[in-house]
Amino acid sequence: MNCEVCGEADSMPYTCSRCGETYCVSHRLPEYHECTGLAVDKANREMLRAEGEEVPWFEKGSGKALTEDSATASRNSKMDLWPDKILLLLIISIATLGAGYFTLSLIGVIQ
Repeated sequence: MNCEVCGEADSMPYTCSRCGETYCVSHRLPEYHECTGLAVDKANREMLRAEGEEVPWFEKGSGKALTEDSATASRNSKMDLWPDKILLLLIISIATLGAGYFTLSLIGVIQ
């Protein structure tokens, strides 16, 4: 099948869940193929905001993000994990130092 944007024949085409069209790897994300479904979703969210309604960040029940930009969502999810990674590295570092100190004390290098 050929990509709707570039016309490239792809052995593994992607069908957009928002607009239903077929795309190559480079154009599979709604942001990369000027998705009409994404534009409609954005307009609906803006209309709800203009009416004063609260617009959720996630679709209820699915956990699927309702962000305008998947790169922003990816960055945000990585930032959420950042403190956990630092804590894990700190624990591993302390454990490694402790094991090294214990080993040195066993062989008599440290009294």
